[in-house]
Amino acid sequence: MTLVGAAVALVIMLGVWWLNRRAGRRLNNAALSAAAQDSLSDALTSLGTLVAIGGALWFQFKWLDGVASLVVGMFILTAGVKIFRESSLNLADYFDPQEEATFKQVIAQWPGVRDVTAIKAHYNGNMVTLDVIIAVDPEMRVQDSYRLGEAIEEQMRRQFGIVDTDVMAVPYIKKS
Repeated sequence: MTLVGAAVALVIMLGVWWLNRRAGRRLNNAALSAAAQDSLSDALTSLGTLVAIGGALWFQFKWLDGVASLVVGMFILTAGVKIFRESSLNLADYFDPQEEATFKQVIAQWPGVRDVTAIKAHYNGNMVTLDVIIAVDPEMRVQDSYRLGEAIEEQMRRQFGIVDTDVMAVPYIKKS
């Protein structure tokens, strides 16, 4: 009966792995890809259990349980290290400075933007968000600075796929 349970668990976990992997790739979603990796390690654990139980029952290989445990443990460790490496930079709020420089350059070209005083891109899952402070003419009307911010947000969405750009406009002060 234990052998049947391990076989059923293997089939179910392979199905869950396949669905999560497919959705993770289609949506470019790190969380779903990590869930797929976790499901695959669960499936391999079930496979190890199936092999160990089958080997012990049918062939009297009692040592197979220990070997299967080591193989499964190594796979789980490898998967964990891979997931950690892929997500640790996001957790540390790291974003490629060259990409941020590209964003800054594009925003600085807008008429009405005298300076981009601060810019910070963030990952929110697999989506990118952007916080920008622009310096504008101190005489610019609030309505015009709002429209400028909205136009910048739209360009960043179209050109770079950034899901949310928060633009704050401050008066430009000449540097002495």
